[in-house]
Amino acid sequence: MSRTLAAPEDRVIRRLAYEGEAGQWEMLRCAPHAALKSHVIDYSGYRETQGAEIWRRELPCSFVPLIINFGPAFHFRDDPQSPDTQTSFTAGVYTRPVIVGSKGAAFCLQVNFTPLGAWRFFRLAQSELESRTVSLDDILGAQGRLFVAELHDAPDWPERFALLDDFLGKRILAAREPNANVREVWQALSASHGAASITALAETTGVSRRHLAKLFRAEIGATPKTMARILRFEHARNLAHHVPRLGWADLAYEAGYADQAHLAREFKELSGMTPQELLRRDRVETGILEQ
Repeated sequence: MSRTLAAPEDRVIRRLAYEGEAGQWEMLRCAPHAALKSHVIDYSGYRETQGAEIWRRELPCSFVPLIINFGPAFHFRDDPQSPDTQTSFTAGVYTRPVIVGSKGAAFCLQVNFTPLGAWRFFRLAQSELESRTVSLDDILGAQGRLFVAELHDAPDWPERFALLDDFLGKRILAAREPNANVREVWQALSASHGAASITALAETTGVSRRHLAKLFRAEIGATPKTMARILRFEHARNLAHHVPRLGWADLAYEAGYADQAHLAREFKELSGMTPQELLRRDRVETGILEQ
């Protein structure tokens, strides 16, 4: 059967292998097909092979993850709006940390959507996903189950990534366009790392701030104010990791916070940790490990 999006011949797949305190695992990451670049951020394939139990603290983010699971279910702690376990699932916009566990044999694919890419792929109001994890079965039903089986049976990771391109492309590129005002405001917030004035953006679009918030929740998954907080938090984390010469007061200024105390409050609310603790525990190789 011919594909809507042919696998790119020059696709670069990066491999990261790890063995240490978080067990033993392999991750392969790549970019999606060029036709999907404004809708999908990246793909990753992940497999654990040692069997050590792993719990990670997942923090609020500005993208929408989809986990396509071929192995044992993932476990969730302290998340009253979601089931205790999930197999294949997506997560909406959270404003608090979620603790996710694997029993040591995880085998899955992860797709990271832009918010509007997720809206086009799932074809439902993103407000229905807010602060929840939702089973892929509940969204795509039999079509999703067949696709998960096809991905599982693929001979290798490159073929799985090519299948993702094709399946996502068929749904996303055939979906209706998002609201122009929502797209304009989201692009401005993203480009400014959440610093753009929401009142000014609403005035530019010609709609009230209240109406804009309603449209935004439906297509992005949260209000502009909430997404601005998350974008600013992501920017501050990135600066803390990559510009270590900045003290916390200077970092707060660069990231758009009113002052260092404001930054500290936001880090505590969004991550459950102080800025210093988060910086110490946050690792590229392992994420934030929990007991």
